[in-house]
Amino acid sequence: MEFSVISSLYQLFFLFLIVFVIVWIYRFFSQKFGRKHDETIKMLQKVVDLLEEQNKKKKE
Repeated sequence: MEFSVISSLYQLFFLFLIVFVIVWIYRFFSQKFGRKHDETIKMLQKVVDLLEEQNKKKKE
């Protein structure tokens, strides 16, 4: 039982980490090549916020 909880937390953590890295890379390139993708970045930030909320709910 404990092992499955730990592995699911690791999966959530890696999912969050991957999304964070993608958003960070996207921000870096959008700053480098102009601010054409502001709306896309805002949408990605909303997705990250939703993932954080779900992660907090699962921890409680």
